[in-house]
Amino acid sequence: PSNLNEDGRVGFIIVLDALNFFFWGDPKWTITRDGQSLGGSHGLAHALKRGVEFDVLKLEPPFLEALSREALVDILVANIEIPFLDERLAILHDLGRITREKGIASWQSIIAGATDTLDVAQILVDTFPTVFKDEATHEGNIIRFWKRAQLAASHLSIFRQLDRSRLTALADYKIPSVLRSLGILRYEESLADRIDHHIEIESNSLEELEIRAHTIAAIDHATKLLQKSIPSITAIQLNDMFWLMGRKKSPSDKPHHRTKTIWY
Repeated sequence: PSNLNEDGRVGFIIVLDALNFFFWGDPKWTITRDGQSLGGSHGLAHALKRGVEFDVLKLEPPFLEALSREALVDILVANIEIPFLDERLAILHDLGRITREKGIASWQSIIAGATDTLDVAQILVDTFPTVFKDEATHEGNIIRFWKRAQLAASHLSIFRQLDRSRLTALADYKIPSVLRSLGILRYEESLADRIDHHIEIESNSLEELEIRAHTIAAIDHATKLLQKSIPSITAIQLNDMFWLMGRKKSPSDKPHHRTKTIWY
């Protein structure tokens, strides 16, 4: 938003990516801007931008901590109520509360000591674990996905020109769907059938964890292959390329898996 200073823009990105998850459904949550329907992260960004510009959303921690459900409904008003509205409200409350409890003076101060974007992601996870600590445990091993923390770090890199080369792929809905459409990921028939028929995959189930983990592994492998001819290519650049491909509709598109989760 044009009416924000640099600290406000940092705060805006943190708030945006704290809420940047779970938009699918029938019908899908969408807002209208200039006669155009916007859903997903683009719709969310516009709704929050509109809220800031009309002064119904303030980025100061005391405002976020005290925000009412009714106020958030007004900020995110669209064709339907956004999925997980209460979970999003709890996240905003946590951002405000934790910032107050830890005595954080400004949004910029949170990332002031970071040397690259992976450091930013680590700081966000450590500072706001209930918001950004996207982790699971499998057979005693901790799996760190950090999808939204890494996304926020990538977005925040524009303020300090931080290196993005250590970021992994962002394990969400769209990237594995694109990889499957391209034949890079192949699912067992029973899993493919459930996804193609829009049957929900349970959060933290082995199937969901494998989809996300194999997404990261596949892009990591592709990155290493490409680096033989393009040494500067990174996993996050490939991730961004596949994400943009997923925005273009094609007859070969595969449905994304459906998991109700705050992490993506």
